[in-house]
Amino acid sequence: MVPTFVVNVEVVIYRQDRCLLTLRSLQETHAGGTFAFPGGKVEQHEIMNDVLEHVARREIREEVGLEVGSLTYLEANSFLAGDVPCINVVMQAPYLSGTVQLQQEELAAAEWLTLPEALARSETPLWTRNSLKKAEEMRNAVR
Repeated sequence: MVPTFVVNVEVVIYRQDRCLLTLRSLQETHAGGTFAFPGGKVEQHEIMNDVLEHVARREIREEVGLEVGSLTYLEANSFLAGDVPCINVVMQAPYLSGTVQLQQEELAAAEWLTLPEALARSETPLWTRNSLKKAEEMRNAVR
């Protein structure tokens, strides 16, 4: 059965005043060579409570080898991944533990960047910039 749409979950991981951005491999069909947040899609077999949180934590462990704290909803948007519609859910969470260990097949690099550093980089696409700004606003509102 071919899905009619994909659900993707990605997480803005922050550590003090820095966020983790991963550089997508040039071999990736969607947005290769650009900065993104760790994340991935909900698999069809993942029918459970708290599926978005489960997928977020699984993907963070798989892609960068980190553990995060409490996940908070940030925003949702949609785009076409090839010809398949994708619902993209963005969350944020504080870094808890671990050392970045990249999943080499999908990611070329990872960097902890401040908001100004991330916004100044040409690898940061508009949608990632928007999520970074929103995450920063949300964290500042809580402080």
